[in-house]
Amino acid sequence: MTLEGVQAAHDAAVLRAALLVGVGGVAWGLDLGAVSGALEGARHHLSLSRQQTALAVSIFGPGELIGGLAAGLIGDRFGRVKSLMLSALVIVVMALTTAVAPTAAALIACRFGAGIGAGLSFVAHIAWASDIAPAGRSGSLTSCFELAVCGGFLATFAVFASNAIKWRGLFLLPAAPALLEFILLTRAPESAPWSLVVKGPEAAKAAHTDLYEPVSYTHLRAHETVLDLVCRL
Repeated sequence: MTLEGVQAAHDAAVLRAALLVGVGGVAWGLDLGAVSGALEGARHHLSLSRQQTALAVSIFGPGELIGGLAAGLIGDRFGRVKSLMLSALVIVVMALTTAVAPTAAALIACRFGAGIGAGLSFVAHIAWASDIAPAGRSGSLTSCFELAVCGGFLATFAVFASNAIKWRGLFLLPAAPALLEFILLTRAPESAPWSLVVKGPEAAKAAHTDLYEPVSYTHLRAHETVLDLVCRL
């Protein structure tokens, strides 16, 4: 396999990872921005007091802290991809339950749960992107996530300004990209560094093969993985 072939495999891997990270970032941004547009409608329809309104907004932060702390433990124990799948699932469930919250207490509890999902998502995405990125590309992938977060956040305000959907619909927005991410994650490669530490060298080689296979296999020698080639270079 030529150096150009290695670079092509790396570029393809980065594009695949950037797509997944971007979808997750959009979901994160929509989740974060939903409360800004939906707050007035929620306060009117659920008769929120000033204290309840403030709590519905601020409770997201402690939930995010808990989710971020849990993401590290879950990712180290069960793998980066499983932690990403859990975060996507939590965001979907919390978006659905927040959108149908019948009382102020239910809304506050759901926003706390949404914060947990956001914390899980942020840490899990950064860890996975950093692990799978080829040398010199980890910054690009983490930047993709941050840009996607900003895009999702701005999209929430655009939808709110257009008055296209009501407040419950704004809380529902993160569900679609999070569900799409969950589906994409069923075919996502696991982190090779995590696989190496937890499962051993063979699992790490399998993780690299899953990541680079679409491009690299046409250039590899028999029974050789991209990890073998990179070690030889």
